[in-house]
Amino acid sequence: MVTSCGLGLLYPQMPGHIIAVSIIATHMLFAVFISASPMGEATPARGLDWRHIPSLLRSTKVWLLLSTLFLNRVASAPFYGFYTIFVQENGLSGEVVAWTWGLAVTTEIIMMLVVDRFIDRIGTTRMLAFGVCLEAARWFVYAIVQSKTALLLLAPWHGLAFTALYVASVRELAELIPARLRSLGQGLGAAANGLGQVVGLVIAGYAHQIIGNRGMFLIGGCVGLLACANALLLSYLVHRRHDTGRGGSSTSAGYGSDW
Repeated sequence: MVTSCGLGLLYPQMPGHIIAVSIIATHMLFAVFISASPMGEATPARGLDWRHIPSLLRSTKVWLLLSTLFLNRVASAPFYGFYTIFVQENGLSGEVVAWTWGLAVTTEIIMMLVVDRFIDRIGTTRMLAFGVCLEAARWFVYAIVQSKTALLLLAPWHGLAFTALYVASVRELAELIPARLRSLGQGLGAAANGLGQVVGLVIAGYAHQIIGNRGMFLIGGCVGLLACANALLLSYLVHRRHDTGRGGSSTSAGYGSDW
């Protein structure tokens, strides 16, 4: 919040060397905080059994989750790569960027405190679908709004959507993938996000140049709908399997048949 909003408002009036020092000091303080934080005893890592990887890659639900993360990142690239340009081209100042990011990050912090309770109540994949669908809706709205008030009202959506899909995706990877492959699974999730961001930024760059902000965000919204479809299908498969397991099927766990 301090960095996104407070320093965002001050930076335009500050000399370059002060900005550089403040960024370095912030990272050093964060490093000190992490170093001083109590850590549990690390469990010795077990060697990866490569024989289990084909089973991992045969899981329909794993592929649905990874493709959801990839498509969501492609869809969100116009926002992460071009939001400041979008604001300026609408005749608004950097102050709007600072305030909207400040509101978004504040909402993220609040959501981080309660999101696990909601996930425990409604399910991981449903929370993931909520976050992905809310993100897709945001891109369509950005295609039609231009005012400062509208952007400020949209800012909390970022915190809600990002926290929901981020926490839910990490938890769902942990639930879908056996413990012996969990590190690999989280790595695949990070790779899907990273690749989606790269592909999305390239597409967004060409779209912004050729069809402008409105078309760029409309493309993001359409790709976001594909991510929504994947997330909803994943949620359906997971909860159908849970319901079947409770009904007395031979598959007693929601994910057992994948392994």
